[in-house]
Amino acid sequence: MSKKLPPEGKRFQKGQSGNPGGKVKVPDDIKRARTLNQLELERVVNRYLYLTSHELRERIQDPATPMMEMMVASIIAQAAQKGDQQRLEFILCRLIGKVKDQLEVTTPTPFILKKRDGEEIVMGVETKEPEK
Repeated sequence: MSKKLPPEGKRFQKGQSGNPGGKVKVPDDIKRARTLNQLELERVVNRYLYLTSHELRERIQDPATPMMEMMVASIIAQAAQKGDQQRLEFILCRLIGKVKDQLEVTTPTPFILKKRDGEEIVMGVETKEPEK
């Protein structure tokens, strides 16, 4: 069976990327916030998450607000206003941590593999070592 090539107009052009749009760009405010100390970031994020949108805007516009707090406040404000998934994910990952994917494989019944020499290997069940 041979593979058919796509029509001439649909093939990749030599020297052209298969992903011309490229990777999604990370906003500058998120890049800067990634460098913050974890404890300091948690403290600031927890403070700003519980503000109303009006209070949050006031803090962002207040010239006395420290720059780091202003960055975090603007990330939270944009995440809330635009429903920006990337910013929301950034904040949650910094507070809670990334969820690790775990894969658990179970088989309802054991199955037996037979080697050519006649030996059998039982798979899918727990084996216990004989007690002495």
